[in-house]
Amino acid sequence: MKEKSLYVLYIVILLCSCSKDDEHVLYFLGDSMIANWDVEVTFPNRITKNLGVDGLHAEGLRNVNISDISSEVVVLVGTNDLHGHMSDEELAVYCDSYEKEICRIGGGRIFVISVLPSSDKDKNSIIEKFNKEMCQRLKQYMNVSFIDCYDAFSDEDGGIKEDLFRDGLHLNDYGYMLLGDQVKPFL
Repeated sequence: MKEKSLYVLYIVILLCSCSKDDEHVLYFLGDSMIANWDVEVTFPNRITKNLGVDGLHAEGLRNVNISDISSEVVVLVGTNDLHGHMSDEELAVYCDSYEKEICRIGGGRIFVISVLPSSDKDKNSIIEKFNKEMCQRLKQYMNVSFIDCYDAFSDEDGGIKEDLFRDGLHLNDYGYMLLGDQVKPFL
């Protein structure tokens, strides 16, 4: 009986000594789409650090260096860089820069979320080209996964599913629930 009590006490101590701090950190990097996401609510069983910044451009990732190779990093950036009047040449230059910035982030696994559509249909055609290009480019990296969420947020007319957005660009609570559902299977 005494041995059984000691065994139970040992298990309780062991379980109490395990905390969220022993888990890998899940970092979130990006623009306002990330900054406004309540990642603690979406990923309640993970240690999360939201490093999103309103208005961030992809070149702003240059200042980020995640040194913890056991961490995972979720990135959503590009909305502020892409516009409906980009030439194919400008888009190619941007894709080169974006790829370099993604590869500089560090950390362990990197999950790049596609740029989501906006209410600007001209911009959406550029976003679609960009997403397709980055999906192909990032396949060559063993530690990088591209999560294509674009179609989940766009309607059949090339616009947005308005019930998922606050203002034609930023997600509402339903949009963030859907985004979480799209990302979770990859983590």
